Amino acid sequence: MGGYVQSATISDIVHLAFNCREADKQECLAHSGQIPLFALYGAFVTSKESYTGFYNKRLVCCYGVLDNGCIWMSATPYIESVPMTFLRHSKLKLKELFNRYEIIWNFVDARNVVHIKWLKWLGFTFINKHNQYGVGRLPFYEFVKIKE
Repeated sequence: MGGYVQSATISDIVHLAFNCREADKQECLAHSGQIPLFALYGAFVTSKESYTGFYNKRLVCCYGVLDNGCIWMSATPYIESVPMTFLRHSKLKLKELFNRYEIIWNFVDARNVVHIKWLKWLGFTFINKHNQYGVGRLPFYEFVKIKE
């Protein structure tokens, strides 16, 4: 079957919220103080656009972008089973997003080593470390990428 991306639905968000990676769960709590269900629902309803990535009909991740270019993404542990497909698709999808946004940015939990490595691989620049960010007052990195 392979991998594909489609517009996210509320059922995708609910499925992801109950099946997200532990690091993503901890990031939701540290950032907003909310469990993934509420944090992801909030991101979904405020996004200008949001998508779900699947592989062999299994949900891999959901991501979206707000009007101002603030991007978010959360994944299930299944992402670890399809790393090359995920990486290939993420480069393509980021390139597509730059057709609509001049700048893409957000904050990432400093403990979320996998996301930080992925963001660096995608070419994001880490511009600031906030030592007491979010409700949890934990270290977060601010990252950004500007359209080339």
